[in-house]
Amino acid sequence: MHHRAVLRVLITFLILVVGQLFMFAAVQGQQTSVGVKVGDWAKYSVGVTWQSNIPGMVEPYYYQDLRNTEWLKVEVNSISGTNVTVILITHFKNDTETVQTLVGDVETGSGNLSLTFPFPFSPLIVKGDLCVGDRIPGLLLAEKVGKTVSQVYAGYHRDINYAEWVFSSFGYTMGEYYYFDKATGFLCEAREATSISVMNYSTSYSTFVTMTEVNMFSDQIHDIAIKDVIPSLTEIYIGDLVNITIMVKNEGTEIETFNVTVYWKSTEIWQQQVFDLAGGDSRNLSFTWNTTGLTKGAYMRVMIYLQNDFDASDNTFTYRRLTLKEPPPPPTPPPTFPLHILIYAVTGAGTVSVAVLAFYLWKIRKPKAKDEDVENSPRI
Repeated sequence: MHHRAVLRVLITFLILVVGQLFMFAAVQGQQTSVGVKVGDWAKYSVGVTWQSNIPGMVEPYYYQDLRNTEWLKVEVNSISGTNVTVILITHFKNDTETVQTLVGDVETGSGNLSLTFPFPFSPLIVKGDLCVGDRIPGLLLAEKVGKTVSQVYAGYHRDINYAEWVFSSFGYTMGEYYYFDKATGFLCEAREATSISVMNYSTSYSTFVTMTEVNMFSDQIHDIAIKDVIPSLTEIYIGDLVNITIMVKNEGTEIETFNVTVYWKSTEIWQQQVFDLAGGDSRNLSFTWNTTGLTKGAYMRVMIYLQNDFDASDNTFTYRRLTLKEPPPPPTPPPTFPLHILIYAVTGAGTVSVAVLAFYLWKIRKPKAKDEDVENSPRI
């Protein structure tokens, strides 16, 4: 019984620990979903278009309220968990204003933190750091981020999450288009457009709000440049190994991860991914190029692809002072003399030399017996 009680206590303890971990993760997720802070504000211009060729058709009266609106201002008043409270000021051209308090949960989209008719229906603030394919709480039709683009709002280059919904059938077309700042979740632009066409008659109208001023943005500029390409050789023979150094620089403001690809003419010869290059920093990349099997030519091309690059003109670097040649023919060997003839010649020369030497030695050692015999012989 004692062991069972201990086991039961341990299991209960583990359940409590796991539960606390899940709660902590949930709280952390909630904290990171709010991209704004108290005091952040944005101002918007308001616009409307309406036209029709149907006899007797006049512009609806509620569009006059939009035409009489000079600007909107949204300011974050308080934040509690994922609930954000804002003050919405509507300033009219006659210098009167209305003030509303709006509250909404950016995690779920619940509440009234939205523009409503006759303005384009849109949340004023959504979750921060949404990615392509993520659901946008508070949007009913254009419910997911379709793409992230770089655009200028209120004079700042920003990463913008874009979503749209378009319906078209039998002469009726309606579209909703939304642009949210990726980092903060603040609405940057919302447009609703409708057109109706029957036979020769048509009516079209649209409403929009666009961010014009803001107090919490800074430029988000994506700009990667290839600064130089340095080969260890410039005149290369097919089959040589060449060391290549590539210098890239982040001339923007954001930390970037991107691919660098090198081509010899149209053939890819090398690729590397560069991770987390901070704004203003440079990095040298090096590799050894094996030219075996390539064809001769006179240029190398280095390319970078970075989505939303501010200046794509320096994303390609063509090095034209590089020449790849066919290897030179092997050197002509010197003329050769047949070995056997050389052996015979040496042997013959040696034999003659030995014979001459032997004759010479024999000649100088020969005794002079005949002369002495003549002198000593009796005379007759």
